[in-house]
Amino acid sequence: MSWPVIGAAMLCPAALWNYECGQLSLFAACLLAGGLLRMRDAPWRAGLLFGALIIKPQLGLLAGVALLATGNRRALAASTGTALGLSVLVTALLGPQVWHAYILYGTPVARQILYASLAPHSYETFGISVFWMLRSLGAGLALAGAGQSAATLIAIALTWRIWRTDSALLTKFAITAWASLLATPYGYTNDMVAASAALAALVAARGWRLGLAAPLIWLWPALSPIIANAVYLELTPLITVLALTWCWRASPRQPAPERLVIPA
Repeated sequence: MSWPVIGAAMLCPAALWNYECGQLSLFAACLLAGGLLRMRDAPWRAGLLFGALIIKPQLGLLAGVALLATGNRRALAASTGTALGLSVLVTALLGPQVWHAYILYGTPVARQILYASLAPHSYETFGISVFWMLRSLGAGLALAGAGQSAATLIAIALTWRIWRTDSALLTKFAITAWASLLATPYGYTNDMVAASAALAALVAARGWRLGLAAPLIWLWPALSPIIANAVYLELTPLITVLALTWCWRASPRQPAPERLVIPA
């Protein structure tokens, strides 16, 4: 990425929210972006970055789909080894009881947050998932879970398809970053950094020409909680679908392959 794009990513509303809250999503976005953009020419290093995403695995769900779609065995091996190595390191430093504590205390708290109904100024007003959108519309846990499962399958299929085509690398990165927001039921506006970076990269590829959609998508991490607290609805998945459509249409064309002229 160019320095202007990097600067735009570091100053996007999602990144600013990371700075204020001390979240890891900005770091995770760097891991995801670096892995996706270097997967083809530096598979071992890309795999190391993907493996490090175990610190925030819900943002890297579709990285594995991209690896399988491209048959990138080296990056897949490196990511698996890195994730296992980090797990072993945590166990060695903190002892096996850390996993027991995580399951005993961390998992119920996360489940309680996930299943809670939308209330003003709650965690869910910063949510971005299809699950939380359906819950805000009055759906029960079963219906919201079914909707989220459908969204996850669509995100997987979309990621698989884009990586099986000859689309531009920026397009593949953008589609994967935005689709990852549909794939997880547990995500917040501060998790939109990688997607915002992809949006900036595509805008730069278009000569920094802005329409109406791109600024709205860019500002949405700041607008989302304001709107959610005002109308008690979580609408971010609709913006995600808009962003996916915009990224697909704004895709830079691949340069035509050079033809080798063989003399008779």
